[in-house]
Amino acid sequence: MAENTTPHFELKNAAIQRGGQILLKNLSFVLPAGGKLWLRGGNGAGKSSLIRMIAGFLPLISGEMRFGGERYMPGKNTDLPIQLIGHETGLSPVLTGRENLRQATALIDADMPSFDQFDIEPFADRPVRSLSAGQTQRIALSRLCASPPHALWLLDEPDTALDADNRQALYALIDTHCKQGGRAILATHRAPEDKDEWDIFPLDQSHRVDDETPRASI
Repeated sequence: MAENTTPHFELKNAAIQRGGQILLKNLSFVLPAGGKLWLRGGNGAGKSSLIRMIAGFLPLISGEMRFGGERYMPGKNTDLPIQLIGHETGLSPVLTGRENLRQATALIDADMPSFDQFDIEPFADRPVRSLSAGQTQRIALSRLCASPPHALWLLDEPDTALDADNRQALYALIDTHCKQGGRAILATHRAPEDKDEWDIFPLDQSHRVDDETPRASI
């Protein structure tokens, strides 16, 4: 069997700081091309913070992120682009869904995404502020269809407000993306539709930092 030489994304001995306090430590995993990683933990475990750190919105105060053996800088390493779906949709409420998607794709010089994956055509020309929570989330998720095939998808509760059909459509899309060489990291309270196909990274007490723990001990 030929050796897989596709670069890996790696988080090694990382610690995260939020609000001036060290939140998580001892974070290490390797994510190959095609990999799907489920961050599992209860409320307050740090799932969203880890997602935001990988995306570059929270500082990595120790350890490192690497891609293909080289230091990885979110937003600067074009060899592994990131597509983030977070708690905030990033959509302008005064623009229509179509206008939001046109604006988002222009930023990455991509074609408009398919409207079929989440069946958004019926409400694509309405202002986002007039849409339901589920419709808004479907507009936001449609940006995934325009991302590069090798992108790292960072998905923080992406199935929020979705009905069963659109939840299935989401996980089918993730599966297709990863089978084509992409990667996905998922933070969600409930198990993915295809949970047996995901590697699990549990955010447990071994990663937590007690309030009394001095910084020098990390």
